[in-house]
Amino acid sequence: MFTFMPLRAPKLNFRRKVGLIYISLLFASLLMAAIGLHSLHENLLDDRRSRVSQLVETAWSFTAHYHQLAEQGQLSESEAQAQALAALRSLRYGQEEYFWISDLDASLVMHPIQSHLEGLSQVDFRDSHGAPLFLTFVEIAQSKGAGFVPYHWPRPNSTEPVAKLSYVMYFPAWEWIIGSGIYLDDVEVIFRKDLYNYALTLGIFLLLTSLLLMRLLRVDARAFNTDRLMAAALGACAEAIMITDRHGLITWVNQAFEHLTGYKFSEIKGLRPADTLRSGQQNEAFYQQMWARLAKGETWSGELINRRKNGQLYYERMSITPVKDARGQINSYIAVKTDISERKRQQQYLEALASRDSLTGLLNRRVFLEQLGLYLEHPDTPAGVLMMLDLDHFKQINDQHGHLCGDQILKGFSNRLKANLRDRDLCGRIGGEEFVFLAPGVSPEQGLQIAERICHQVFGEAFIYEDVRLKVSVSIGLAAIYPPETDPLALLERADQALYQAKKHGRNCAKLVQI
Repeated sequence: MFTFMPLRAPKLNFRRKVGLIYISLLFASLLMAAIGLHSLHENLLDDRRSRVSQLVETAWSFTAHYHQLAEQGQLSESEAQAQALAALRSLRYGQEEYFWISDLDASLVMHPIQSHLEGLSQVDFRDSHGAPLFLTFVEIAQSKGAGFVPYHWPRPNSTEPVAKLSYVMYFPAWEWIIGSGIYLDDVEVIFRKDLYNYALTLGIFLLLTSLLLMRLLRVDARAFNTDRLMAAALGACAEAIMITDRHGLITWVNQAFEHLTGYKFSEIKGLRPADTLRSGQQNEAFYQQMWARLAKGETWSGELINRRKNGQLYYERMSITPVKDARGQINSYIAVKTDISERKRQQQYLEALASRDSLTGLLNRRVFLEQLGLYLEHPDTPAGVLMMLDLDHFKQINDQHGHLCGDQILKGFSNRLKANLRDRDLCGRIGGEEFVFLAPGVSPEQGLQIAERICHQVFGEAFIYEDVRLKVSVSIGLAAIYPPETDPLALLERADQALYQAKKHGRNCAKLVQI
């Protein structure tokens, strides 16, 4: 725990020393509250930015899907645009948020709430602060392709403008600007609520500290116990706090720490945090970097995964500050911990939403190509195969039985693909009925066996839709991967050539192209 020099008179009398301690605690509490509130406000805004950008990217992917259907001839361009508009018009998230579309002429193409404005130019439209909103959308679309725009806009069923943040993405094929916005007034509501909680906690803390100090003032200076004062002050803090000695052995924790980890102080006193909390999710290099910074007397902050007493993993943000004695030597460390598990879960959900195909749950085209590129760029990339799979005569199924039937077959086919996945394999949907399958570490012959097994599984078991048995087959093209190959598009092109050969040889088969 802390080491303090004994109190001596007459340099400062006891009353003045207590006053200095109180002022120091007050200043430190206000500083921690200010830092915490600022961090909270920024985290709330960052969460809104991340959420709206990922959702617009998902809407952009929906639009790209309908454009792909038009490119493949399954829909005319006007039909594809109409279906895309209908899909985005009906999409909602949160309680009031929606998507809208404008064009490069600053005209509204689609707005689900104010449909009477569709087709009308918004060149002269200004928000309540005079900002040329739609012209700004056009400028960002043409200069950057995507970006954030802050402005003021009324909520649905209201005429009072409130702060709002939109994210827009340009879809060049149709010259559409796809956007959505999130109202920010709830950020201020949450912030004010937490400000009240901070103020209440600080007030209670200062009241308790004042009562404690007033009692201590009645005690002889030689009986003043600084450790108890610090324990009372830090124990009232809402954040989890842990103190260790210079060897990293736990000497004190507050109640918030016990609540966060499930450990009582008596259970972990004298132990290292690694003996109880470490989850194994961070490698040794992570901790070496942390201790290297602390050894210099610098504060370290970061996010990590730890383990509670019951074995449950949780995310936390931790700040560790070295405490030095009068000689400038580190004699203890103070760690402040905050549970961020819920924020991480929301972030992971939004990331999954933006990276997965909404129908099948497989990786979408963008993310699959990114992962394939990273795989090829790795210096230890093993040989393997890339498969491109295409359901035979899928357009006929859609025409005869409808798109709902087609969607069910796509889902069923993707499930059969997943059944063939190993832990390190990648699988994605890159088009209407086109899929890709990356199998690292297998020879071309082994890859061909896997592909032929998939063909047999798909054709051997009929798909059932509304009591109708549908026999479906798949054609597969394989491209062998030979390091140091680094171009994912070139590899995809070879697999596509092999797929063409499979189609040419009667479909329901697999063909391999080797360099």
